This record gives sequence, C-alpha cells and structure tokens, in this order.
Amino acid sequence: MKIIKKDSSLVDYDFSKIKAAVTKSCDRVQVHFSDDQWKRMEEIVLSEMKKDGSENFPVIKMHSFVELALDQIDPTVAKSYRDYRNYKTEFVRMMDETIKTVDQLNFTADRSNANTTSALVSTKRTLTYNAFSKQLYMATFLSNEEKQAENKGYIYIHDISSRLLTYNCCLFDMGRVLQGGFEWENIGYNEPKDVRTACNLISDITLNCAAMQYGGFTIPEIDSVLAPYAEKSYKKYKKEYKELVEDTDGIYSEEKADSYAISKTRRDLQQGFQGFEHTFNTVASSRGDYPFTTFTGGCDESRFGSLVWSVCLEVRKNGQGHPGHKRPAIFPKLVFLYTKELHSEGKPLYWLYKEGIDCSGKAMYPDWLSLDMPDETIVEESSRVHVEPAIAKVFHKYHKFGVSRWILDENNNVKENPEWVDAIISPMGCRAYLSPLYKSGNLTPVDENDTPVFTGRFNGGAISLNLPMILRKAQVEKKDFFEVLRYYFDMIDKIHIKTYDFLCKLKASCNPVAFCEGGFDTLKPNDTIKRDVDKATFSYGFTALNEVQELYNGHSLYEERNNPDCFAYQVLSYISDYVEEKKKQWKKGVPYIAALYGTPAESLCGTQLEQFKKKYGVIKNVSDRAYFTNSFHMHVSEDITPFQKQDAEFRYFHIASGGHIQYCRFTSGMNLDYISQCVERAMKLGFYFGVNIEKSYCNDCGTEVDDDEKTCRHCGSDNITEINRVCGYLGYSKVNGTTKMNDAKMAEIHDRKSM
Repeated sequence: MKIIKKDSSLVDYDFSKIKAAVTKSCDRVQVHFSDDQWKRMEEIVLSEMKKDGSENFPVIKMHSFVELALDQIDPTVAKSYRDYRNYKTEFVRMMDETIKTVDQLNFTADRSNANTTSALVSTKRTLTYNAFSKQLYMATFLSNEEKQAENKGYIYIHDISSRLLTYNCCLFDMGRVLQGGFEWENIGYNEPKDVRTACNLISDITLNCAAMQYGGFTIPEIDSVLAPYAEKSYKKYKKEYKELVEDTDGIYSEEKADSYAISKTRRDLQQGFQGFEHTFNTVASSRGDYPFTTFTGGCDESRFGSLVWSVCLEVRKNGQGHPGHKRPAIFPKLVFLYTKELHSEGKPLYWLYKEGIDCSGKAMYPDWLSLDMPDETIVEESSRVHVEPAIAKVFHKYHKFGVSRWILDENNNVKENPEWVDAIISPMGCRAYLSPLYKSGNLTPVDENDTPVFTGRFNGGAISLNLPMILRKAQVEKKDFFEVLRYYFDMIDKIHIKTYDFLCKLKASCNPVAFCEGGFDTLKPNDTIKRDVDKATFSYGFTALNEVQELYNGHSLYEERNNPDCFAYQVLSYISDYVEEKKKQWKKGVPYIAALYGTPAESLCGTQLEQFKKKYGVIKNVSDRAYFTNSFHMHVSEDITPFQKQDAEFRYFHIASGGHIQYCRFTSGMNLDYISQCVERAMKLGFYFGVNIEKSYCNDCGTEVDDDEKTCRHCGSDNITEINRVCGYLGYSKVNGTTKMNDAKMAEIHDRKSM
C-alpha cells in the first residue's frame, strides 16, 4: 500500500510516521499511549484501509482513518489531533494578529511594561517577536479550554510570549560563577583580582544571563559576593602604599596604610556601583528591556561586606546625572536584609540600618525584608493570625552570625567558607519567593545536619486567577464559587505540568553561564536541566482580593478588616490549602514545587478589569474604575495611616508566602524618624516592606519638586520627571511630558492615598 503525498509523490505506508504525528498530539494534552493502545490504533487504521479497497491513499484520507481510530481510543487526543491539523488557518490568523501589533508599534507606544522603552528599535524588534511567540504558544501549547480561559480572562499566563523558550525569575549564584574563574563563549575568564574587575564582570554576566530568562534577576547578598574582592583590592592598595613609602624613604604607618587602602577600595566600589546603575538603566538587554535586577544585602558582618553594602546605599542615595541634576536610579532594585540581632539599636550593624533609612527617604530604595518572626503583640487583636514565616524560620534555625560565605585562602584566592549555610531567602525580582528546599530531604530536612538551598534556583512560571471574574461566573451560572475556583486551579495545574515537562527537556547550553559555570549548576552543555527544574517553584497567583470582597457583599477589604472569617480570607485560605496540598504531592504525582503568589498586576490591573467589564458589565466598586487592585492589598484610595494598612494586610501577606510585598505611601519630605518607625514596625510584623514617595525633579534646573506641585517652584518649568512605585518596583510615571506606565496604572497612581 502506498501513500499519495501532497506533492503527488508515492511513498510506502509506514505506521511509525503516524505514531510520530499522534505523539505530538498526545503531548499537547498530557496523554501517553500504552503499547496496547498503539497496537489497537494500527489495527483500526489498517482495517479502514482494507475496507476502502484502494492501493494508494491520499494523505487527507489517511488523516480521516487516524481520527477515526483516535475517536475510539482517546477522544481527547482525537480533538488535539484535529486542532493541530487546522494549523494553516491558524497560522494565517497568527500572522494577522502579529501584523496588527507591528502596525500599532509603529504609531503608538507600548506601555504594558514600565521597564521598556518601546520607541527603541531593539525593543520594537523584541515586541514584534513577542507578538508572534504569544500566538504560537496559544496555538501549540494550550488546549481549547485553556485558550478560552486565558482569552476571556479567568486566568492569566504571565510572560506568555517567553514561555516557549525559558524560565522565570531567579536567585543567581554570582559568587559561584566568579570563584576560580569561568568560561564564556570559548573564552576563559580568570577569577577577578580586585573589586573593580569583579564589578565589571558582574555587569556583563547580568546583562547576558538576565536576557536568557524572563522575570527578575536577583543577585542575593551582593555584599558577601563582593567582600573578598574588596579585600583583594585593600591588600593591593596596602602593598602599594608600602612601596610608595619605601620609594620615598618615608616611615611606614599601619594606620595610614589602612586609611589609604580603605579609601582607594571605597572609591573602586563607588565606581563599581555607579557602573551598575549606568549599565542597568541605559543598556537594554537582548530581550529588549532593561534587565530587572535586584541586589540584596545588609547581613554580612565582616569589615568588607558591610563596606560593600554601605557604598551601595551611598551611591543610590546620591543619585546619577549631571551636577545639580542628580536623581535616584531605578535599577538595580535594592533589598535590605534586616534582623533585630544585627540592625536594632545597640546592635553591631545599627549604623548600617540608619544609612538604609536615609537612603529609603531619598531614593525609595532599599525595600526592607524582615528575617525575624512577627512580634504579634503589636498586631490588632481582631486581625491577629499566628504565623511562622518560612523566611524567618529557616534564617533563625540555620544562619550563623558572623560567618561570611566567601573568604580568601592563603594564596589570595576566593573559596567558600565551609561553615556558611544558605539560610537567607532573598526575593526574586520584585516579590517572588522560593519555597524552602533541603540538600537531602527536599521539602523537609531529614535530620539536624540537613541544610537549605536557595541561591542558584529559579521559578518556572506564574499563572494568576482573576478572582472577581470567577466569582461572577459562579453567581451568574448559580454554581458553587469554590467548585468553579477549583476548576481553574486544576487547569493551572495542567499547564504547570506541561511547562515543567517542556523545561526539563532544555539543554544546559541554552544558558551556559547559568547551567554550566555555576549560576545554577555545573552541567555539561548537552545535559538537560531537569535536576534544576526539579528545584524550581511554579506559582499560583491571584489578583483583586479587594474587588472579590466588594462583589460578594459590597464591603471593601479594609471594611472587613475586623471580620476574622470574611469572604476574602476564606478565598485566600482555600487557595493556600490547594497550593499546600500540591506541595505535599510533589514527586508523588505532582512534578513541581507549588508556590502561592500575590500577583503584582502592572498592565494586568487594567487588562483584567476590561475583561470583567466585557463579560459582566459595570458593577459599583468592582468594575467602575480603570483598574483592579493588586493581589491582597487594601484599595489604594483608602484614607488610612501606614500603621492601619500594615495591620489590615498582615494576615493576607503571610498567607501569600510565595510572592508578597507590603508598602505604604509617604509624602515628599517626610520626616525620616517617621519612616524609620514604619520600617521598624514592618520588620516586627515580619514584612517585606517598601517605602513609596513620589519623587519629582525639574529637568531644567534640577530642583526636587513636591509631589503635589505641577511646576518647579524655582524656575517655573513644567518639564518634570516623576518616579513612582509601579508595583514592587519603581518606574517613571512622567518623563519628557509622557509616561512609561499604562493608563490603568496611571489612574491607580492618581487615586493613591495609602499605597
């Protein structure tokens, strides 16, 4: 029997070709045929060919035989097979959608991401590719039910245009890459001999590796990473001072040598951090955006570790720009790792804490991450919830105070301190967190000697629920809300499993510095990255908890703050239970580590609102604004104090342990003592806390302008640049008369009183 191909040529019948095509359809719906099913399928196809009585069969007729067989064996695969056969029609539609996007980019700005400048050729090129990649993902990766849920807005697949290539945000092990040197594109790099070289290398590595993923790129504990290289510089300059003294027949002074060496090392660090700020705010990565970088630090007690973090804060506080026109940089985002054991009054790094507060008051960064258990005595009785955050539990059980990770050996080379334990969970990007994982026991330590692993891990992707959409669907269709919620949870689970399977097949050569040179692993280029994907988290996000409460009973989240069992709390508790159940099933049917994520809706805050209005219309205090509220936050228009906002968000913050931040709004020029009080209170509540102060600057004379002033009080110019908090990170809400933020986010900024 022969098959007539589309070009009219004849080839022998070969069932293996049918099997290969059907396997692709099976993979799309996560079905695996047994040997018996394959045998049954071949029997049906051969039977239909014999019934036909022909000797030569056109390809289109063979397709009908295959579909008939699949209908009997597995209708789900049959549907997947038919859908894939329509690819030509689908391809035309995909190209049409892409061309529309390209036309829009030529005449209008894309403001979906405040971290991109869509006027740039490099960004337009990336956005064009993203438009097509999104269509390709929707057509080839999702089932019809999943596509409908995404298109209508019940779920939102984050970074959909990048998911056919790579993974999400990460904690990159920069110290491991630098230690001993590394290889990059067949060029060998030696271990840096001083801190200036280390900073230059970190900039280059970050630009390269951040472009190989989507989401935030965090270098955790940058103070510990750079400390040994700062010490190398110090030793070099101390030797230089001694040689200068000997050359001039002077008298060597240890005190003066130390002062000289520290001064020169500090200057190198200043130039290094200025270089970071220039690079990460002006050089777009090959991904088309500025790399969303985050540095964390503040817990390295060594002389050089604390010096690194102090200089980092100093450079950010002083700003970048021409004299008289300096303003704070946006990237890297800075996160101060706080513990009362080091940073409270009377403790060894209290001085560093004070420098951090001064920096936050002037530049909004650093954000503040508490490594301590909540002091629940300061929480209102009505909202008290007993919590033991993983961040604090792991830190206080495993962290060894006074032990730096990277130290110098007798040959002045960097080595890892054998006493160090990876006990600090830094945020990835603006708010995502990894679940604790242990070297031997995975999610649970096997014994007292088992230690945690965080640095060198990443997130596999996030998918968020549109809670008001799901509640309204249940109301209209007279269904139980939690049953409908469960339906979309199970849908997200299936997508996560497909994503996990896809990522496991990637080769280490897709990002060699990360997977071969120590950023995540030291694999061979042709190895798959499965063992690293096994350590990743996959996130279940949610938006608009405030609006779902409004839709339920007409009360805002803040109005329900004293109700210990309000609907919003029930919803989030249900979501948390689902995610915790998935964690328990890890490697027992669920291949990935689940995490609960309070979604930082940037353009999504407007997109989901419009999707709701299109389907369910305008409902007061739900869809009558231009935006939905981010994650679990109180509505931005609530006229409440920072303390009231902290208390009201406490219980929700700690449930969403896989992705959360709590921030409060302060007026320009706010007293630093008050900001310090709010930060200290946030640290006692176990928060990851951000200071939000609209910072405005006159582009003509450089004067800092109050947030309620539209023109410069000094020169009268209306050429004002405004820096504001987008979600968990900062962005330009006004620059050169326009904005890099979308209309929905700008409407939210206009309404802000408490955020």
